[in-house]
Amino acid sequence: MHKLELDSGDRSFLSSALVRITWLLVSLIVCFLLVLGLVGARARERADAVLQRIVRSQQPAPPSTVREAMNDAKLAARLSLDRAPDLLLGLLQTRSGHIEQGWRTLLKIAQEEPRNADVVYALVFLSRAVHPDETPKLLRRLRQLDPYAWARSRSGL
Repeated sequence: MHKLELDSGDRSFLSSALVRITWLLVSLIVCFLLVLGLVGARARERADAVLQRIVRSQQPAPPSTVREAMNDAKLAARLSLDRAPDLLLGLLQTRSGHIEQGWRTLLKIAQEEPRNADVVYALVFLSRAVHPDETPKLLRRLRQLDPYAWARSRSGL
């Protein structure tokens, strides 16, 4: 049996090739993650644009538009590291008539991120329609987190 022996030049070539292959794989993974981030950001922008149109017009959007926006928000939530797309999804759910589902989505975020004043602010307004008994507790929590938002929410009473 022949024993395969590599001289120093062959070893140097193999280690160099291994380093290059490793860098190539790392580069491909980074590019893949960047593309996913861009896809998620674009989906979030589309969903946010629909929500803003709904809020400005004060009229219900066509169900197909809302469904598309909710799918975009779900995609953005899967691809994002922050909770903003989840908040957006909860708001879209409430604006599209799925108030209890939106309440649960926002409540889940509030439980996972107890210092998220934006979610508590949204819950304050939603609680008035869905769970009025929760409103005082949410207002106290909002006052602790963001006194300015608390004052704005009080003016809406």
